[in-house]
Amino acid sequence: MPRRKVAEQYRRWVTDRLKPLLPRRWTLSPYTRKPDELSGPTVIVTLQKIQRLPDAPLGAQVATYLVTVVDPATDWAQADKNLDDEIVDLIAGLDSVRNDDGLPVLRWITADRNTWNDTYLAFDITVEVIITATPKE
Repeated sequence: MPRRKVAEQYRRWVTDRLKPLLPRRWTLSPYTRKPDELSGPTVIVTLQKIQRLPDAPLGAQVATYLVTVVDPATDWAQADKNLDDEIVDLIAGLDSVRNDDGLPVLRWITADRNTWNDTYLAFDITVEVIITATPKE
């Protein structure tokens, strides 16, 4: 479970665990931006929301990230072929991310087929992570 220090560290913590799960030809973009050109499948990470964690001590929250996988093929049938198995592999990999005690630390909620920039096939994977505040001394 990451401890809160600065906002950038949350995203880095998520992307550091996501990166080893991606096929080598995929590009990871840790920030929401519209790439000038897609040279291959691209993964974009966006912080969606932070919510209080019910029944947890104050200072514990759930951060929800949207992990968007975009395929550069303009032929959607080809993009489907390119992404189908790899999306399933990615979400299975997310299930395997554990902490030192063997407990899961990332939880994917949904993987929804979508579009990116009204042109490319994409999948939006909703991922949750529990974060806690570190009090300043």
